[in-house]
Amino acid sequence: MTKRTLFGSSVLAAILLASPVLPIPAAQAYQTATAPTTSTASKSLSERLDAIEKAIAKQQTALGVPGAALVIVQGDKIIYLKGLGLRDVAGNKPVTPDTLFAIGSSSKSFTAASVLMSQDDGKLSLDDSPKKVLPYFKLQDPEADKNITIRDLMSHGSGLPRTDLAWVSGVLTREEGIRLLADVKPTAPFRQKFQYQNLMFSAAGEIASRVQKMPYEAVIETRIFQPLGMTNSNLRVKTMQKSKDFAIGYVPDSVNPGSQPLPIRDIEAVAPAGAINSSARDMAQWLRFMLKGGVAPSGKRLLSEAGFQEMVKPQMTISPKVMDYGLGWFIRKWRGLSVLEHGGNIDGFNAQVALLPEKNLGFVLLTNVTGSPLAQGSLNIVWSNLVDVPADLALPAAATADASPTVALKDEAGTYLLGTSRMVVALADNKLTLTVPGQPTYP
Repeated sequence: MTKRTLFGSSVLAAILLASPVLPIPAAQAYQTATAPTTSTASKSLSERLDAIEKAIAKQQTALGVPGAALVIVQGDKIIYLKGLGLRDVAGNKPVTPDTLFAIGSSSKSFTAASVLMSQDDGKLSLDDSPKKVLPYFKLQDPEADKNITIRDLMSHGSGLPRTDLAWVSGVLTREEGIRLLADVKPTAPFRQKFQYQNLMFSAAGEIASRVQKMPYEAVIETRIFQPLGMTNSNLRVKTMQKSKDFAIGYVPDSVNPGSQPLPIRDIEAVAPAGAINSSARDMAQWLRFMLKGGVAPSGKRLLSEAGFQEMVKPQMTISPKVMDYGLGWFIRKWRGLSVLEHGGNIDGFNAQVALLPEKNLGFVLLTNVTGSPLAQGSLNIVWSNLVDVPADLALPAAATADASPTVALKDEAGTYLLGTSRMVVALADNKLTLTVPGQPTYP
């Protein structure tokens, strides 16, 4: 095996399952396959919801997903809330509406909201340089280093590729991970190409933390969780595991679902990019907040109208006329209607948060398996059963949200250096494994 520096390879694409969403071609095929074959126009709401539950449960079984929790909100009202399957297979414990799941990258919209709230407070501007708050922030490319703004941190146009080994190893602190950005060679011109970047979101969350003069976790808890009544949500693995009702994560296995549990990954070093743990009942409050344009269920405005519109408007083009990225949200069309969505994928968990603002609808699906297409595929199951549209309207053209370069697995194997730490990527039986000193081998 060869020895190389951390950022000399795209090994992440092969060994990590932290993609923001399922690549659209695959999702599109899945959506088509799960679309209703008959019109829903004559069905009552209860019949439509029953059809959604049956379709989700059917695919859950087919794809080997042990447990799921689904909540659907229409306007300011929860119209469906239920746990499906098992949160703990060995213990035969069912999922409930209050079961905690890791929501992964669906956390990014919370981080974006916290930054925008800080702008409302007059503590920062989206057009400020990150250096104004984080003097140590630096990029290798002179143009990007000079011109990057806080807005750019949250729209994935920095020109940098994914650098997830910096946090997945568990070796570095949040600041150390952000400082490593200075060593990353850009793979695209600044603001010219969408490239998903978790450490940039980590920097955005750290900026909110600094200007609010409290830890990032406290910012989310006090400015979002508490006023929304999300009393069951948290950002720490230890807190999640102290709950009487949390899900165990699993490796996908359609033959023996739940046969391979996965340890919950503590990602404190990159918490703003994906550390929230929540339940379907709590996430309903987030949907209500979004559908009301930044207003809490109590009627209190938490985010200004201008700030909310900034969050949900296109900031970076992913695929022209097909998909854009706002601030913490993917923006695209479903049968002519605008969709806001963000998936979340982390060891043992896969989530989907989606809104159809024109129809005043939103839903969250939380699952306890890594990388399943069920969460992304649920978009068409839910929308097709609740929204009456012409059946012959085509789904969006194919696009892909993660254009990481494809590299042969044999070329990924080697010893990688992260600061003074050595990580070994090995290839066996056409699979890559990652070994970090002092931690179990992954996957």
